[in-house]
Amino acid sequence: MFRPFIFSFGILLFSIFSSGSFAQTIYEPLRLDEVEFSKEDLGHMWTFDAIPVDRFKRKLEFEPDQEWIKDVQMSAIQFGGGCSGSFVSGSGLIMTNHHCARGYILRTLENGADILKNGYYAQELENELKIEGLYVDQLIEIEDVTREISSAMEAGKTEEEKGKIRDSLMADLSSKKEEATGLESKVVKLYQGGKYSLYSWMRYNDIRLVMAPTFQLASTGWDWDNYTYPRYELDMAFLRAYDTLGNPIESENFFKWSAEGAAEDEPVFVVGRPGSTARLVSNAEVSYLRETALPILLDYYNGLFDARFNFFLMHPERESELFSTVLSVSNGRKRYAGRYLAVKDPLLLEKKKKFEADLQKRVSDDPELQKEYGDTWDNIENTLKELGPLTKEYYSVALVGNYSPSMFKTAKNLAEYAREMEKKEAERDKPYKKENLEATRSEIFVEPEERDLDSLWAIFIKGYWSRIKMENEPNYKQIFAESGAEDPYTFLKRISVLDDKKAVEKLIKGGSKKINALDDPVLKAAKEMNEIRSRINPERRAIQNRLSLQNQRLGELIFKIYGNSISPDGTGTLRISEGRVKGYEYNGTLAPSKTTFYGLYDRYYGFGQKNYPWGLDEVWKEPTPDFDLSTPINFSSTTDIVGGNSGSAIINKNAEVVGLAFDGNLEGISGYYMYLPAKNRTIGVDSKGMLESFRTVYKYPKLVMELEKGSL
Repeated sequence: MFRPFIFSFGILLFSIFSSGSFAQTIYEPLRLDEVEFSKEDLGHMWTFDAIPVDRFKRKLEFEPDQEWIKDVQMSAIQFGGGCSGSFVSGSGLIMTNHHCARGYILRTLENGADILKNGYYAQELENELKIEGLYVDQLIEIEDVTREISSAMEAGKTEEEKGKIRDSLMADLSSKKEEATGLESKVVKLYQGGKYSLYSWMRYNDIRLVMAPTFQLASTGWDWDNYTYPRYELDMAFLRAYDTLGNPIESENFFKWSAEGAAEDEPVFVVGRPGSTARLVSNAEVSYLRETALPILLDYYNGLFDARFNFFLMHPERESELFSTVLSVSNGRKRYAGRYLAVKDPLLLEKKKKFEADLQKRVSDDPELQKEYGDTWDNIENTLKELGPLTKEYYSVALVGNYSPSMFKTAKNLAEYAREMEKKEAERDKPYKKENLEATRSEIFVEPEERDLDSLWAIFIKGYWSRIKMENEPNYKQIFAESGAEDPYTFLKRISVLDDKKAVEKLIKGGSKKINALDDPVLKAAKEMNEIRSRINPERRAIQNRLSLQNQRLGELIFKIYGNSISPDGTGTLRISEGRVKGYEYNGTLAPSKTTFYGLYDRYYGFGQKNYPWGLDEVWKEPTPDFDLSTPINFSSTTDIVGGNSGSAIINKNAEVVGLAFDGNLEGISGYYMYLPAKNRTIGVDSKGMLESFRTVYKYPKLVMELEKGSL
């Protein structure tokens, strides 16, 4: 009687391991000599003017026509401040992630914190809340301007001249297009400059909140579940675009809603705007990131997270407001941790090594390519050798500005004021001209935003600076070194007068002579940091410009060899990525392709019914009898995404919404440098789970009807 079970389990294992998704497991030793590079490793984020229809037909047995492609392009939108979204009804209804909307909610609405805590739903159009400062863009047109820009750059005699010609022409083409069409326009650099495209968007400025769940439900698992899978959260929000007359827009292009979602192994597409990736950079740059830049950035985010999280713990009455900030910092911390792991991954490094070796061989075998591109890798390596020594010094001052005690900000302002006031009137920067001087003086002293946060910033900077080991330790680092075991903030207040507003105002009245004569350690530190910025910033910009131009040559070479058969790096512009709904192997077990609402309750009860981090809202604690807990809530797919894709629609071949992308998995953060099919996954909210929650938990019949019918 056990044979049917054994047979079906065998079929399951066969389907899992024959899919190619689990090429490398914990049970197999990594044999670097057997590792091969594939074009698949560069990912599949396709621009809408170069969709590989034949590839879709071969991989997915689906051949989209131009009507399908244009409709999908026009149904997607991008948010001005980042993130993706899409129209999901002909009445301007927009779907995106809760984490994409919550910052706007907090900033623009008096009851923003309450909305994060309690959620919101507008029963009627007049209840939809306008979100000030939020706009969305709909991609209308893409025009290839590569030849025009590349030809113009040939007139430049030096790399600096070429860069200036390029930047000037990109700006000129964008402004001319805007004047001619009235559309928002921008030239986008693809393949690091191997291709240039002029993008034009229709902008909608009147965006209103329709529905948002509670912060708790949208971020179940909080910082712990970020970048993980299996997941159990409804990270969703719905907004609406209005026209200039104050009416909901009428859109012919929108994604219809799938009530059933996608089945396991079904072909799906993510449509959204991936942010930046670095899949085409050289191995030398990967080494620079691994040895120099990423360890510092990770140290920085660790300290920043501690400060934000401790401030959150101090103020439980401001839970939703403050943890929104904590999650933003936590997101950065996990992202850089994932990238740091990626640039130490032997499999990824070996693939990049073999890709670069193949490129170099192609160049050496072709006299014309050798003449044009043969010195590219040496130039990149030499440029990075110049950049490396500046990095620690640059990061030691560049990353602390906004997250430092208020007296450091006051000291910086005071030092800049003294320096400018020693110049002749005609030579001063604009804020220090006669007509602006009074306003500038009034802003020199910076009041602490919050005293306990100021104290945490002092702890953060002391720890951060102590971890950056520099050959010649600057004086500003010695301030905290002398504090010993004393609380850093108390120490600063004891050694400096810059926490005293009256003392600072007296110094301002005394002018630059009085300020420069002050023997104040914090002021001395600010002066030194200003000097470092003045010295390093121009040099660093020049080096990075040279690196950018060398990377452009590398991109040109890759594009000449591969053309549109590989997708370009992410650039914050609209892309489509194909894949299938699939689970994957992790930690010696299997992640399912779909999770259900049962898991939401397992996390809640399994962790002792605590609010942090797997708490449940009251409305969810006792679900109604008609609520089907076996309904899918989240799923994973092999589509290729990166930061910026948050809020992207996941659609099927019928251009129906089957899900809403809100994250990738931790293993897939390596996708910033290379797409590895066995690891990289898109995590989405299931369309069936969203609909089930609207029907049976929230009781939002109008929203259900609009999604099902495609209009109000």
